[in-house]
Amino acid sequence: DLLIAIKPRLDDPELPNRPSLVNDLYQLAVLAESFSQKRPRSNNAWIDLADSLDQEGVNLWNISGLICKTPDDADLRTLIAMLRLAAFRLVEAGLEAKPGIE
Repeated sequence: DLLIAIKPRLDDPELPNRPSLVNDLYQLAVLAESFSQKRPRSNNAWIDLADSLDQEGVNLWNISGLICKTPDDADLRTLIAMLRLAAFRLVEAGLEAKPGIE
């Protein structure tokens, strides 16, 4: 539900209410990290959900790249960082095995 609420707000070129959006992205990152720690690995029932999480993470990462092309702004840098954290956590939650440090 949180991701569904975030996505339309990212479509607005003015990105209204950035502090609220940053907070929601942080909450999404926390939820995705919690999910990745608790979900069973190699369980066929989770494969579709894992694929969806991975795809949404890639989408958020791509959006952060588009926002990077706008004029420099401290608030935007915070938003971009939070987009990338949430994206990473979603992709991580979609992985079958936890990635190594390498």
